[in-house]
Amino acid sequence: FEYPPVEMVYASPMARCVQTAGVLYPGAGMTTVPQLREADFGEFEGKSIQELKDNPEYVSWLSNSLKNAPPGGENGEDFLLRVVEGFRFVLEDMMRCELYDAAIIAHGGVIMSLLAAIGLPRRQVYDWQMANGQGFTCFVNPQLWQRDQLIEVAGILPHGASSALKGCLL
Repeated sequence: FEYPPVEMVYASPMARCVQTAGVLYPGAGMTTVPQLREADFGEFEGKSIQELKDNPEYVSWLSNSLKNAPPGGENGEDFLLRVVEGFRFVLEDMMRCELYDAAIIAHGGVIMSLLAAIGLPRRQVYDWQMANGQGFTCFVNPQLWQRDQLIEVAGILPHGASSALKGCLL
């Protein structure tokens, strides 16, 4: 598959994202963006659904993950605010450095949540579900961003991937 050339890569600081960025874009500059890390699942991190299914705190979290947080973790609203803040950082850095082409390498939950919040066409979070190594070409129109805080999602990445597949790069 072919990934489009970029001037800069913005990545979650998690090792798997930094390593993926280095493999896909070895010649591009890279900046890690802490706000693009995956959700903090607190005490639920690393546990299976089977291990958690009878835990009342897990059941409560599932009933409204936007408002409820896992013990020691973050709720969905805080997660989304953090991710959008990270995206704003990327845009501001691109403007400051006069960059026109960049990639964001982040976790599936980050990308799905971000696109559900600010992407056009409008879709629900799980409608942006993706396979590893795939993503979308996005355009930021200055007027659309300044007026509505929205971006346009245009196509599947990498080039040559099946349009039936969804992605994890932005």
